[in-house]
Amino acid sequence: MSLKPEPIKVACYNVLADAWVNPCKPMFQGCWNSRKVELVDRICNLNADVISLQEADRFNDLAHILFKRGYTGYRVKDKDVAIFYKSDRFKVLEEKQLHYPDAYWRSALMLKLQCVTGGIPFNVISTHVTWKQPEDVLEMNQLQEFVAKQNDPVILCGDLNATPNWAPLQNLSKMGFCDTLRHSTKKTYIDEHRRLDYIFVPHQMHVRSADVDGTTSELKTKKEPSDHLPILAEILIPSRLQTMNQQKPDTLSFKLFEALNAEMKGEEHSQEEYSAAAGIFDQLLKSVENEPSKNFLEALLIKLNAPEIKEHKILLCNAIRRYERVCLQRTIFLFQTGKHQEALSQFSELSYSIRMPVYFSVYEIEKRKGRHISHLNFGEAAFHQRDRLDISNPIRCQAIERCLLREVHSLLKANKESDSTPLF
Repeated sequence: MSLKPEPIKVACYNVLADAWVNPCKPMFQGCWNSRKVELVDRICNLNADVISLQEADRFNDLAHILFKRGYTGYRVKDKDVAIFYKSDRFKVLEEKQLHYPDAYWRSALMLKLQCVTGGIPFNVISTHVTWKQPEDVLEMNQLQEFVAKQNDPVILCGDLNATPNWAPLQNLSKMGFCDTLRHSTKKTYIDEHRRLDYIFVPHQMHVRSADVDGTTSELKTKKEPSDHLPILAEILIPSRLQTMNQQKPDTLSFKLFEALNAEMKGEEHSQEEYSAAAGIFDQLLKSVENEPSKNFLEALLIKLNAPEIKEHKILLCNAIRRYERVCLQRTIFLFQTGKHQEALSQFSELSYSIRMPVYFSVYEIEKRKGRHISHLNFGEAAFHQRDRLDISNPIRCQAIERCLLREVHSLLKANKESDSTPLF
């Protein structure tokens, strides 16, 4: 099982409804048979894995040609939105629709997709919001409620008929989404002064690249078959990381890889650094996968000293520290709720470098209190046989808890950051 995430390319494109060619682009009036071929060529040249379309009133014509080129399409009946995906790469787990109460055949279509090789399911939404007030605000409110109800990650695509500074778009940021083109000044519409098209992703997703494909000056010519330019984003989606019941595997390797994702996202590293570090981390995890669980982190940390990975050593060590901080906090919570055995089991996943200061601190606390530290259930276990550590004494558990609290404090102080949500 590979832990390395796979990139997917997502495109969003308003293809200009044939019914609206006049007055939007009258040069194409009566030219649908030739324009549909140009549109399909334009779409296929994007080489996207998933394509969100708006104004697809001639869906059947487009779907017929795109099917021959490896794409399967879904649409909302009698509406203008559609989604196409590469048939050999994805399968559809679920379809949902949202119908806006307006007179302009607006709607939203959602497909829950999963890689055919396995992986975390994710949702793609294609939508087209009206330009009229107050309907636009009402539709955006409906859309946000629709998005909020989904349990899996959502990639939101669409022609929202609004510029990036529109207040309802800012609400998506409050919901944890970011505009993949937020750092770009490129426009997507024929008037050359407006961007109306978007791909939004959760903040936890890593966007490798995003761009507008083409130049707006050509929208006024026959070189572009629509009055919009397509936008394209490459996004990392974890692959082959779930069990048959579609739940994340509860493995140390998976948790560590999540920690690396969070570390990369938190520090805003470049796409090249992310790809290189993810590949190296994947190889490291595979190299120690046969180690006993209690030696897993130690073996991994030793591997980090290899000269060929020194470029990413700090980054990878920080990922392990992030994971260990979560373990310590979880351990404290379990101690505080009286689940001592579970707490020690969680604590045992930590590396020796983290466990040792805790054992030593407990040893010192017990010594100062005049306890018999040479007892088999404490003294020897504290340094060598942790799984035989006696947890029946509540005072001893409180001492461990205090030491863990100090260790967490030092980790938080060293990292100067709070826990962030994993990539998925």
